[in-house]
Amino acid sequence: MMKVEMVTRKGRRGCLLKNFVKENRADMNSEGGALLANLVEYEELQESSLINNDLIDAGFRMIQHFKYWELIKSDFINMQIFDILIGNQDRHPYNWMLLFFNDGDVKFSPIYDNGASLGWRFTDEKLMTMVTDPAMNKYTKNTKLKAGLFERKSVKGKDLLVYINKHFPEECERSIQNLITFDMEEYSQFINSLNILSQAQMKWLLHIIPFRKRKILEWLGREEEQ
Repeated sequence: MMKVEMVTRKGRRGCLLKNFVKENRADMNSEGGALLANLVEYEELQESSLINNDLIDAGFRMIQHFKYWELIKSDFINMQIFDILIGNQDRHPYNWMLLFFNDGDVKFSPIYDNGASLGWRFTDEKLMTMVTDPAMNKYTKNTKLKAGLFERKSVKGKDLLVYINKHFPEECERSIQNLITFDMEEYSQFINSLNILSQAQMKWLLHIIPFRKRKILEWLGREEEQ
């Protein structure tokens, strides 16, 4: 994850972002979309009429032709699980990056630009309603993601999860194990320590992440550790 500090300046909230390219001493970096655009299938995919599982399948068949796919596969799948957890609606191909090093090494960059998630457009009043709303299940199930593959199209998070679990079982399992062992108590303490959040935002964040975690495991037929 990119290192970020929340700050306020003259009454306005913002973020300070640490330059991970310099921090990792990379010689060059390039966004995923710029790299994938070299694939013949890329533009065809962006302009296609495919939807749902057909679109997911076409996207992953495309990226497997990417020369660095085997190097980034585990991190790319891990990013999908994370984005399903937070409901990130904007992980388009230009929202992830590769770092290139002088010795020829290539690495997936830290994850960045995660703002379009976690009910980011909801008012405090809406957040409080959503915490107790029976429609929360539908809201989570219908969450749409760009999966790091689509510029203007989106797919359901549940469909994406089921697909990667079937086609990339080893990588998916490693990510799911991280999710299963995620320390919710430490997460709760962290959220409660953020005085920059409103009470509604705190209650929402303390509710939505455990809820989404349970739904992800439920979709895969798994159980949480007790």
